[in-house]
Amino acid sequence: MLQILVKSRFHRLLSVTLLITAFLCGCSSGENGPAKYRVYGKVTYDGKPLESGEVIFMPDNAKGTTGPIGKAKISGGKFDTRQKGDSSPIAGHLIVEVTGNAPPDPKAEVAVHLFDTYRMEIQMPEKEQVLDIDVPLKKKGT
Repeated sequence: MLQILVKSRFHRLLSVTLLITAFLCGCSSGENGPAKYRVYGKVTYDGKPLESGEVIFMPDNAKGTTGPIGKAKISGGKFDTRQKGDSSPIAGHLIVEVTGNAPPDPKAEVAVHLFDTYRMEIQMPEKEQVLDIDVPLKKKGT
């Protein structure tokens, strides 16, 4: 009977150990998926630095590029996908979207957009990239 109890405890311990190992392997913090590449540069609107906004890098599924979205905040006319809280895009055909915000208004509860979302297409190489974006002057809603 003691032998059965020891085997039973051993099997339970082994089972728990295997479950924990499987869980930890499945929850690794390593990067999975396609390689990502840093993009940084300047953003201007009507030739002037865009003070605030965001750049989004979306894979162009219609052209065969699939994967995660990249993004970067615009601050002082510059962006960098390696900044804290931002994420670098994958290589391939991407649709780039730019939004720009007016200077903060203490009376406004939400940011006021300067223009409708500006879109452009790029071919992202498998390396770090400098991308300067000039958003043409176009009043919102026109």
